[in-house]
Amino acid sequence: MNRVEELIPRTMEVLKNRFKDGEIEKEYNGYISSFGASVLMSGLKASVAMFESENSSAQADRKKLMNIILQILDESKTEKDKLLDYILDNSDKDGPIQFRELDVINVQRRIEKNKGSHFDPAIVEAFFSCLDILKAISKEYED
Repeated sequence: MNRVEELIPRTMEVLKNRFKDGEIEKEYNGYISSFGASVLMSGLKASVAMFESENSSAQADRKKLMNIILQILDESKTEKDKLLDYILDNSDKDGPIQFRELDVINVQRRIEKNKGSHFDPAIVEAFFSCLDILKAISKEYED
């Protein structure tokens, strides 16, 4: 039995507890589809960071998907409150680490945390709205 098959009973339990009436809201279909596409295009860490970010009202709801995934994966109840923290703590330490990606995530967190106090909220929103374009340009010209 592979890892995905092992997680199916846990997933069913989490979903049953989360959605008492047995119906999963329709917006989750879109969140799941866009998350899958994002993972394929940007990688797991970058996608989770984007879905957990607080830079738009739509993402507040998308965080629910990340919380459900964390609840499914974090069987040991490590008290992590963000899926990205769980992923970073449980990554293969010998595998390749993309420091540039982690640096971008840390910068994003710092900007979001200081939005309104250190950074103008309108500028922050404008920056995050074109972040994918900036990443694509960076990737095109990387060494």
